[in-house]
Amino acid sequence: MRSFPTAPLSFLSLLLFTATAFAQPTPIQADISSLLADIRSKEPIRRYEALETLTKLGPSAGQAVPELEKLLVDDDELARVLAASALVRVEPDNAQQKQAAVQALARTMTETTRSEIRREAASGLARLGAPAVPAAIEVLGSQLPETRILAAETLARIGAAAGEAVPTLITLLDDDDAKVRATATRALGRIGQVDRLSIPALTLRLQDSSPTVRAAAADALGEFGPVAKEAAKALALALQDHEHDCCRAAAGALERLGTGAEAATPALIDLLEKGDDDASAHAACALANVGDQAVPLLVTAMKNEKARYWAMLALAEIGPTAKPAVPELVSMLADKDPNVRREVLLCLGGIGHGATASLPDIVEHLSDADPSVQQAAAFALGNLGDVSSETIEALGRALEGDDSLLVVVAARSLLRLDSLDESMKARAQQLLLARVKHPDLHVRVAVIKAFAEIPETTDAMQAALIHSLRMSEPPGVLSSASDTLVQIGERAIPSLVAALRDDETRLGALIILGRIGSKAQTAVPAIAYSLDNREPKVRHAALIALGNIGPSAQRAIPAVEKALRDPDRQVRDAAAYALHAINGGAAESTP
Repeated sequence: MRSFPTAPLSFLSLLLFTATAFAQPTPIQADISSLLADIRSKEPIRRYEALETLTKLGPSAGQAVPELEKLLVDDDELARVLAASALVRVEPDNAQQKQAAVQALARTMTETTRSEIRREAASGLARLGAPAVPAAIEVLGSQLPETRILAAETLARIGAAAGEAVPTLITLLDDDDAKVRATATRALGRIGQVDRLSIPALTLRLQDSSPTVRAAAADALGEFGPVAKEAAKALALALQDHEHDCCRAAAGALERLGTGAEAATPALIDLLEKGDDDASAHAACALANVGDQAVPLLVTAMKNEKARYWAMLALAEIGPTAKPAVPELVSMLADKDPNVRREVLLCLGGIGHGATASLPDIVEHLSDADPSVQQAAAFALGNLGDVSSETIEALGRALEGDDSLLVVVAARSLLRLDSLDESMKARAQQLLLARVKHPDLHVRVAVIKAFAEIPETTDAMQAALIHSLRMSEPPGVLSSASDTLVQIGERAIPSLVAALRDDETRLGALIILGRIGSKAQTAVPAIAYSLDNREPKVRHAALIALGNIGPSAQRAIPAVEKALRDPDRQVRDAAAYALHAINGGAAESTP
């Protein structure tokens, strides 16, 4: 057995992984006495293993409570931290035990000289949530900057439930240590709208001497969303910050302010013209979120060659209320540059039914000399709502060409029309299905994405998507098929359950069912069956899926409990996550 007297926590995971990989299985209903004996052992690794196992066993390990309580005052700091975590899992509804755990963790944070132990104790406090807030506030007064930082990070992880910490965190914005100021700033952002007192204090930090603090202040103000509109002008000034990260953070914050960023509109337009691509992208999103109030300035910005692309993206995101921009966009269809014509057509497609006046001009560009412009025109026509019979005929002619990408886009647009007759619908569906295995990867991905945008996906389309989940498929095909099936959602569940019977598609189907989440509850028996699969990655994916489905997966609990004894460490961790989530536990990071 390996000794563990002084090993830093950075090696703890490796040691525990190695030790537990060869440990004898511990049944859920096993005699806890062997674990209690290990807790009393003088060998640290045995104690840590036992405490970890008790944490996973949760309420079924109730007889271990007296020993866990003793460990809260043990001289072994790591044992104290692990015992506190185990205690609140074993007795999750016991407020007194929770407070005892809080005090043990807070004491460890302030007394230990080991940074890794301090970090572990802080993580334990964060997991306890609201009951840990008063203790974390007290730790904010530590003489050590590192401890103050960890306490602020703890409150940030607790989030909105840490509202009572706001006044103390505001005082830390004047701390001599820039890292402390930055961490307190982030914490105020994560706590967010619970207390708007933070907004003026954070706004002042946009002028901090540290660029890290300035960027953190902008990010934090963005967390408040539209209620921080009083900071819009200050954020607009921050767009001129000579530090790239600060400028980008200010643009990102204005993006999250939504309509509250209206006062910053001129500065955002200026950034479209002068900023780098990253900052310009944030500015375009911010302008889109401002909405139709930004349209006049965006129309003007389109006349600037550098700003044109970003302005059109913003107008497309604004959608139908960007209708006043349509005449200027139509005039730009005469541009000699096919790239400009293509982007204009995509923008008109984004504006959608607000751009119906441009219909004849869009149809005309189905015959453009540039293939990418033709494809953009076909795409736009599928976004304008019901169109004339002449337009349908024009799209129908596009189905007859040799350009497979144009055929796919035209078929997608036709299938989005309510007025399409059955014969044309059948033809468009057939042409899409015929290209689902096309040798050109771009065409295949376009077909798969088209399925996501069609109101009715047929059984044949779903079968094609399932086939695209095979592990031999290129990554682009796999990810697009996964995203499309998630969008289809509940209607795809029977097909996904069937895919669990195929070795080639099983893993992909499990991942998708997990992404669908609680709506995939009818698939629980089939998912649970996959827990007996010989492949650890399949068992892991099945457990994550069951955890994401949550309380609706109760019938799978016996199989999940069995997986706690799996020889693979990652599978055991996934089982602990699933069991916690199924039993209604708060959301945690998936292992």
